[in-house]
Amino acid sequence: MRHYFSVMLMIQGAYFYRIKGILNIEGFKKQLIIQSVKGAPVFTEGDDWKNDEERETRIVFIGKNLKREILEKGLKQCFYQ
Repeated sequence: MRHYFSVMLMIQGAYFYRIKGILNIEGFKKQLIIQSVKGAPVFTEGDDWKNDEERETRIVFIGKNLKREILEKGLKQCFYQ
């Protein structure tokens, strides 16, 4: 995951203004937070997932001329299916 975001920002970095999200990582009890403002992604631990909370990954990309299909394809390769 970290590698994907680093490579993506190297290739299309000029087009990204901001990336922010909460990631659900299998076997990890805490939320993983990603943030980036025109640079390398920063990952930090968030709160514990609550027992009744739906564990899902949500990522927001803000930028211009972003290639949605390339982003989706790369992200799908990072996640267990």
